[in-house]
Amino acid sequence: MIRVAHLLRPAQGGMLQQVRSLLHDPETEALLAAPPRELAALSGHFPLPESDGLKAQLMGGWAAGRWARSVGAQVLHGHGLKRLPLYVLAARVSRLPLVVTLHNLAPKTPALALLKQAQAVIAVSEAVAKTAPVPCHVIYNGIATEKFSGLPTKADARARLGWPQEQKIILSVARLSKEKGLDVLCEAWPGAYIAGDGPERAALTGATLLGIRDDIPLLLAAADIYCQPSRSEGLGLAVLEAMAAGKPIVASAVGGIPELLPDASVGLTVPADDPAALRVGIQLLLDDPARAAAMGTYARQRVTERFTEAAMRTETRKVYARLLR
Repeated sequence: MIRVAHLLRPAQGGMLQQVRSLLHDPETEALLAAPPRELAALSGHFPLPESDGLKAQLMGGWAAGRWARSVGAQVLHGHGLKRLPLYVLAARVSRLPLVVTLHNLAPKTPALALLKQAQAVIAVSEAVAKTAPVPCHVIYNGIATEKFSGLPTKADARARLGWPQEQKIILSVARLSKEKGLDVLCEAWPGAYIAGDGPERAALTGATLLGIRDDIPLLLAAADIYCQPSRSEGLGLAVLEAMAAGKPIVASAVGGIPELLPDASVGLTVPADDPAALRVGIQLLLDDPARAAAMGTYARQRVTERFTEAAMRTETRKVYARLLR
């Protein structure tokens, strides 16, 4: 069994969920070094600095490298670009092979050149891979699809949540930040239900803000349509969850989302930053319940065939194994 030391920057959302999944892979021995908040959230093993400053990264990289070596790690696995200097130094200090996963589209910065120091780079979508300066292994994020099986009916879910039975409810789940495009959704469909929190909360007027929730499957069961109006998206873990719940989806055609929704039988994609197009897509599905239901069925079939947690873990282990041959 391969012992892997995961190195994590401050993170939330999809990145945090995917690291949690890898940490619980029963086929590896996984350890975690992370900043205090993430260390507590994921029951990690070694603290890293909160700051992304270069001095903090160099100190953290030196300490993380010594720690990884002392616990018998065989591979380092860094997540995200912001702490590449830390990951690279940790690999040099520990003399261990370095894997880096790109969870988001890579901005063109001088630090991106440090990816060439990694022995393997994973991208969570083809779209992300195209932004990297080195060849990538494309390993799609995966979810535990069983969490979205056996969901209550829409009526039962709404009764549990205290939501109105007759209202057409459009749901989005995301960090409330500019790149998620939730202001576009609020303009396209005033009264949309939005789960999450973040710096744009005060600007999202007219929406029903649900805050951070731990009952996402129930929220999805209660919704008529799931909407992901992002301006940028590495892949779209929330889209995968909506697919697993069998929801009809309208989403922006950005980043890796078209790889999840390749045609209109699985989900509708519209241009980003276009409230009119978003509204048309939503209304189209509301006006055609049979098409919406079929779309949800196809979406669930697609996610269970291609985007499972087990598949993501298996492909990641293959990357580790190739480095240790």
